[in-house]
Amino acid sequence: MPQLIAYFSDMLDRENWQNQTAVGFSGTLHSELVSAHDLLSSDNPNHYDWIVGVLGSFTSGQGSLTQQRNLHYVLGRCSLAQYGIEKSHRRSGEHEMASAISRFRTALSLAKAQGAWPEAVSLRYWEGTSYHWSEQHKQAYCAYQMSEKLLGHISPTEMPTSAILAMRFDLALRMAGHAWEYGDFPTAQRHRDEADALYTQLKNDPRLAHEKFVFESVIAQAHQVDWITAMLANVSGQFIEAYRSIRAAINAIETYGHQLNMGRLHAIAAEYAINLVAAQYPHDPVDHPVFTLPGLLQDTAYELDRFDMGELIKFAQHALTSATGFALDRDDSIGDDLIRLSHRRVARLINLIKRVGHSPAETFRIAANIEQVAEQKHDVSLQGRAIMAQGDALLTPPDTHANDPLPPGNLAGACYAYAKALVLFQTHNLGGLSFWPRQKLRALAGRAKAEGIILPTFADAEEHTITCP
Repeated sequence: MPQLIAYFSDMLDRENWQNQTAVGFSGTLHSELVSAHDLLSSDNPNHYDWIVGVLGSFTSGQGSLTQQRNLHYVLGRCSLAQYGIEKSHRRSGEHEMASAISRFRTALSLAKAQGAWPEAVSLRYWEGTSYHWSEQHKQAYCAYQMSEKLLGHISPTEMPTSAILAMRFDLALRMAGHAWEYGDFPTAQRHRDEADALYTQLKNDPRLAHEKFVFESVIAQAHQVDWITAMLANVSGQFIEAYRSIRAAINAIETYGHQLNMGRLHAIAAEYAINLVAAQYPHDPVDHPVFTLPGLLQDTAYELDRFDMGELIKFAQHALTSATGFALDRDDSIGDDLIRLSHRRVARLINLIKRVGHSPAETFRIAANIEQVAEQKHDVSLQGRAIMAQGDALLTPPDTHANDPLPPGNLAGACYAYAKALVLFQTHNLGGLSFWPRQKLRALAGRAKAEGIILPTFADAEEHTITCP
């Protein structure tokens, strides 16, 4: 929500940077900060090295406190942008990320010392954004939580109430998302409910009509309430609610024209449609045993039967075609790889139901290649999903017919793949993603034991609770 962050921080308004009477004020530093800010706003990656080179010489204490604060903020933004460049070149970017967080924290300390609370909110927010980019979900959650607490220092005379409520709405959504990624589903649900209540309050507030950029920021975020609702429903075995909510999220984006996440949402919608097919279709050896685990599936057979499997598959194919277009438009290679994995899952179910050509070996090859690329890009989420897709391919018999008993696939290889994905997700504290490989291993436990396959020890309901210092 860059518009709202701009509202909270006069650091983003270069006209407010100049205070000639401040102790230690440096005209030279002021001039360089204004130039750097203008270059930073242009989003030209060629400017970042220049900004760091010019401003780096001022970090030994020159200038007023406000100038020092703004200096560290601008350098933090540069480091964060450089981190994105490093990631795009398949490098870790660890140094750039550490630098960004350090800069934002230094600027935050100066803002607190000055009692500049809107700026403090913004700086803690940018720290959370840094952790968000690097998929450090617990740290991101805690930074956003602290940003939310800092809002309490801002009085209505400093900031309109509608802007403060809008910021709380944004932060509640972000905390819900990161709690889900970490695997703390109850906390994610609590923040989702907070966000929903704040959105209802904001959209019924007549004052919001006079705060155009605040209104636009709230509307742009509205679809995320449905998105998070869908994710929570999916891990609760409420597959119908998950499907309906993700479609509502897409409709919200189409209505208001904010299509930044459209490609990913279409891909998720396709996945959730296929979940409904797999939950209904007993001859699916990969997903049906998982979705019908005792205590997981909440939808009744009667409710599921109301969804036609053929129509769901058509919708999934159309959604993936749309997702591919959005991914290409945004040059989203990670999204494109996720979509390719989803395409193979759709093809597998079509083969099971209609007996048309599908090669598990081809799926395995594609997934293995995506795993290798994801590892090079340091994208753990994509890497783990690709490993799970390999397990699905190994578990799928090469020739199937809907009316015949399905012969067993490569059970040992599938178990190994799911265990590998589980360990990868757990190592990186991705509790939300580790949910499904754990469920797949639970579903295969009986068959594995009968065949003498030793599965790794794992908790049926592993605790993931976020606690912040």
